[in-house]
Amino acid sequence: MNTKKIYATILLTASLFFAACGGHDDHTEHEDHGHSHDGTEGAHSHDDHQHTEFAKDPGPNGGRLITSLDPAVEFLLRDDRHAQLTFVDADGKAIAPSKQIATAVTGDRMSPVNITFASDGSALVSEQALPDTEGQPIILTIQSSPEASPVIERFNLKTYKCSGCGLAEYACICGH
Repeated sequence: MNTKKIYATILLTASLFFAACGGHDDHTEHEDHGHSHDGTEGAHSHDDHQHTEFAKDPGPNGGRLITSLDPAVEFLLRDDRHAQLTFVDADGKAIAPSKQIATAVTGDRMSPVNITFASDGSALVSEQALPDTEGQPIILTIQSSPEASPVIERFNLKTYKCSGCGLAEYACICGH
């Protein structure tokens, strides 16, 4: 490869990298900083009310609310590293599990950990502790009954606190 092609490739790669990083400003969406960005200067102040709208609803215990099945289910990583699945009704109130079945796969791709769940009264709780690895991928499979089609949810188990909503990042409701 000649020198011109090498320089062109490096320039193109650097341009794409920096273009992907751009477009963000240094202040939050609802920060009152004395000016607007849409030409409505002074038309809206945040001093007279609070903004508490979130992109998603929180689970009743502060976990990740999964609404792709009925009833909805909250995934919560407890302090003992066991996962808890709490089923919730349309009002967000916890309901006892009935015939639901759940399994999960997590951990390193080269040595995945299979997780099974058992009823613990008002929730399904993992029989195994989840590995203590920040940001590990988890694949959660839930059936509302043995005959039902499984619902599969995939997410990364990021346990650090979100600065916007204060929940664990895997359960964040800010929509950032």
